[in-house]
Amino acid sequence: MTLCFSALYPCLAGFGEILAQWLFFGGLLGKRAASLRILPLFLLSCLGIFLPLPVFCKFLLLAALLFLYGAVFCGRPAGYSLFASLLAVELTQICYGIFQPVLPFFAFLLCRAHPPLFGTLCMLAGDFLSLGLAFFCGRAILRQSVRWNTAQDVPLLPTALPLLLLLLVSGGIAHSFYGNTVTLDPANPAPSLLHLPMLLVQLLSMLSVFCILHTRQSVSALTAQNFLHARYTAETQARWRHTEALRHDMKNHLAVVRGLLEKGDSMSAAAYLAALDAAAAEISAPFQTNRPACDVLLTEKASCAESLGIAFHSTLQIPDSCPLEDMDLCIILANALDNAVNACSSLPPDAERFIRISSWLQGNFLLITIENSFNGSPHICPGTGLYNIRRTTKKYGGAAEIRTTGGVFRLHVLLSISQHSSRISHHFH
Repeated sequence: MTLCFSALYPCLAGFGEILAQWLFFGGLLGKRAASLRILPLFLLSCLGIFLPLPVFCKFLLLAALLFLYGAVFCGRPAGYSLFASLLAVELTQICYGIFQPVLPFFAFLLCRAHPPLFGTLCMLAGDFLSLGLAFFCGRAILRQSVRWNTAQDVPLLPTALPLLLLLLVSGGIAHSFYGNTVTLDPANPAPSLLHLPMLLVQLLSMLSVFCILHTRQSVSALTAQNFLHARYTAETQARWRHTEALRHDMKNHLAVVRGLLEKGDSMSAAAYLAALDAAAAEISAPFQTNRPACDVLLTEKASCAESLGIAFHSTLQIPDSCPLEDMDLCIILANALDNAVNACSSLPPDAERFIRISSWLQGNFLLITIENSFNGSPHICPGTGLYNIRRTTKKYGGAAEIRTTGGVFRLHVLLSISQHSSRISHHFH
């Protein structure tokens, strides 16, 4: 019985480790894996345990299968799929590697009483604690993944190469220096102090992973902000050129209107003034929310909606000097508006299509409401967009709520702020 368990347990432990990696990778993708799609690749991952390959080759094979699933089957960007696959494999390897240097000390204290029993218990405890640590760290990473997985233009090499290096180092230590057994020398049963540097290496590797994620988060935020500011600058310059052209021709326009009025042709003068008013409206900013990044985002989404025959209206106002970051506001608005556009575009051509955005301020809370027409189905399955919105609102002690009335879908986003603004109505729904 003991020999059978000793032979099967490494396979079961490897299966549990691979399952944890796939589950964590699915969380990074923002969607649960479909069983029929994931099953062949998951089985190939399990078969990799028995292949006579070096340890680093097995790591790369598993990362390649994860990457294939994310990039091909789930349609995620190739760069992000590669980064997430390396992260999933690296996280579990480090968690297992942290407890391997600790097990010899427990074995030294416990195995002298009953070596077979306590040896098995130490092995089981080490694997369960490793999976528990992987689950805890994975949850911590997934809570923040919305902050760094939304930007697709983050450079790949500065974040992926350190992960690959850590994977090879930590995995090599875990499988080459330790393996699947803990051996005690009867002549000298005390564990070697060399385990302490190995433990320190694994702890520093885990710290390095979180530093890499923090760096990617910062780069993601800067990339998104630079993109929005560049678009805002380009639109501002374009409006300035149109304004200068209109100002340059203003004397001529006034002369034309004066001439029409002197001739008594008030109808033509009124039509000419209406054309000037339309030209002036074109060069004014369509949305003014107090946040240039949000203005640009709303302009782009409105243009996309109107091209699909969707009426777009917004009275959104962000209070002055409030603590809401541009990146967080754009995450909320972009995900909500993408869902709204998709819902409206799926309606029949003769159906009413609209998107309305409004905001109210009550005390230290800002309520943002996004309304859109939809098919009226009572079965609404929250997706990645709503998941990202809810995680972002929790950062500000807020919440997101869905309400439907007939063919109208409403998303209420409540955010806690510390500043007041007289520019927003103090009416709260």
